[in-house]
Amino acid sequence: MGGLRTKLDLLAAAKSEAATDLLLDTLEEMRADEQFAALRWPRIDGRAVVALGGTEQARLVTLVMASSMGHDDALKLLRLVLRRGKAAGRRAAAGVVHQFGDLAAEELLFELSADKDPLVQADVVGHLRDTGSPRALPRLVQLLDAPHRIVREAVRRCLSEFTFRRFQTSFETLDESLQAATGTLVKRVDGEAIGRLADELEAPDGRRQLRALDMAIAMDAVADVESHVIALGESPRAVVRQAAVKAMGCCNTHRIRTALLARTDDTSAAVQTAARAALDAFVARDHGLLVT
Repeated sequence: MGGLRTKLDLLAAAKSEAATDLLLDTLEEMRADEQFAALRWPRIDGRAVVALGGTEQARLVTLVMASSMGHDDALKLLRLVLRRGKAAGRRAAAGVVHQFGDLAAEELLFELSADKDPLVQADVVGHLRDTGSPRALPRLVQLLDAPHRIVREAVRRCLSEFTFRRFQTSFETLDESLQAATGTLVKRVDGEAIGRLADELEAPDGRRQLRALDMAIAMDAVADVESHVIALGESPRAVVRQAAVKAMGCCNTHRIRTALLARTDDTSAAVQTAARAALDAFVARDHGLLVT
């Protein structure tokens, strides 16, 4: 125990990168000692930590997490590395912050979710929902638009339960507001969602077509499956044509306006009325300007 104690005291007093690096080597060799985790760590000079290279900072983070350093002191050291450390050290610290599980760590996770380093962002986003904070899901939705692919992919993994198949199964049990909230998220998270929606619109079963048309509206995906929706506007089933017209009313494009005009002469009075109402709504909404 005495040898370990001495090494820790020296680390605390280290004033140069070389001295600290040498002590880190020694401590890593002694980490297997069963007494290592039980040692009470001294306060480490922050200037020595900041002066370390990124690899050494990452090693220090690993050693601290394996030790019994006090919660507040350990979190303070990680915060120092995160705010003033080198890239490798910051990434190592970002990967362990969630283990502290308190409000201070939660705030640090949210702070890091906006970090300039995409690898740091990617490390922390997977832990945001674990905090149980009501801010977590809205923040993750924002990060679906992150400029870096690695962050967007990390968010999608975190939100992997938002699949088209799961949404399809529960769709009719959700109220309209939940259908829209969940649907737009599914569209953004599930890369196969639009393809699967198109498959449902092409299904021979009229009931599946009707549900798919409602899902397209909820997902804000009518433009993505425009051709399929227009095709259903010519279905032999009047109820399907009417539902297709309703969906077309959510997407003001030239092709859809043309399709709606054709439906104003539909054999079904209900379809005619729905088509005229959709066209009138376009005019009232944007004075006839098309979104193409």
